[in-house]
Amino acid sequence: MNARADSGLYDTGRKMSRILVKVIQRGQEKGALSKDINPSEIADSLIGLYFVSQFLWPDTVPEGDELEKEVCRRVENLLKGYTL
Repeated sequence: MNARADSGLYDTGRKMSRILVKVIQRGQEKGALSKDINPSEIADSLIGLYFVSQFLWPDTVPEGDELEKEVCRRVENLLKGYTL
């Protein structure tokens, strides 16, 4: 969220990341995601993809497409590389 420790969003970003790591670990335990990749790295990739999608969205998606659909499409494509 915000790299500055004095930002009000700093701790929020860390909490969000910890929650996402737990979800990824659960997916790894259930065999849905590869255990060969550190769950924190997968979380960082997903968070990065989310923010990049937001910044690029107005210039990259066909007219009328919603941001939610575009982010879901990109996340699905990214996760294909982490699945078994």
